[in-house]
Amino acid sequence: MPKSETRENSEFQLRGFNHLALVSKDMQETVKFYEDILGFRLVKTLEYPDGGQHFFLDMGNGVDGVAFFWFPDPPPDAPGIARSAARRCRPSRR
Repeated sequence: MPKSETRENSEFQLRGFNHLALVSKDMQETVKFYEDILGFRLVKTLEYPDGGQHFFLDMGNGVDGVAFFWFPDPPPDAPGIARSAARRCRPSRR
């Protein structure tokens, strides 16, 4: 389908999702990005007894739309499985 076309769904209206859970190595940087750049709000964290945390960010309208897991000793990256095989270049910070 060409990018200019849109599809109509006659069965339901999608207005958002609840929720997408991702894993982050650096929660401080992740929360800063989602709050400062995207305008989401950190609304809740859960700590696990054996380590790690689960963070919930409100994407508006009271929907905890994006969540992140953080673990103190995660397994190593698995290119092509647990992360994209291609690394994105980070812009230099001057």
